[in-house]
Amino acid sequence: MRHSQHDDILDWYDVFNEVRTDFFNKNGVFDHLVPASTGIGAANINGSALISDLMAIRPKNDQVKVFEVESPMQGSAQDYKSSFSRAVEVQVPDQRRLYISGTASIQPGGETAHIGDVDKQIDLTMRVVESILTSRDMAWRDTKRAVAYLPCTEDAPKFRQYCREKKIPDFPMVLAHAVVCRHDLLFEIELETVKARDT
Repeated sequence: MRHSQHDDILDWYDVFNEVRTDFFNKNGVFDHLVPASTGIGAANINGSALISDLMAIRPKNDQVKVFEVESPMQGSAQDYKSSFSRAVEVQVPDQRRLYISGTASIQPGGETAHIGDVDKQIDLTMRVVESILTSRDMAWRDTKRAVAYLPCTEDAPKFRQYCREKKIPDFPMVLAHAVVCRHDLLFEIELETVKARDT
């Protein structure tokens, strides 16, 4: 795989946040719903600085609702100029689908917590995600897709051990070797959950 200076997210993530926020301001995104998102650094075969994928929903009637979900344990990422929602929920007549953004060991004020301690970063991150799930009457077992990002592959067994010790049930997940958007973040996870709506 060809590497280039452009695909190192740590070199330009702050600029990316500025450009994204400027774009959102100019296009009125902050007046509506700020998307859930994950920013991860990984080299790609083209050496491109940015590869993206997105899903957009425009409800055609009031049976479909899309709204931001706050994190009970973290402040809004927008408070420290990172323009994404912690989570977004989509409700359709028969189910609720929750998209949790890439979540890491971040304090409510936006500072990195537990610098240098991957075990504590994993613990805080997973508790933050669980608090979001609980706030929406969901649980780990409702997860349909998850990606856990680790800058150091040697830390993967620590994450697996954490899940065993906390009796977190197995769910569809990929462990990815990737650079998290801050040099001092050692773990990040995003996930999508689905739960049937009460009738």
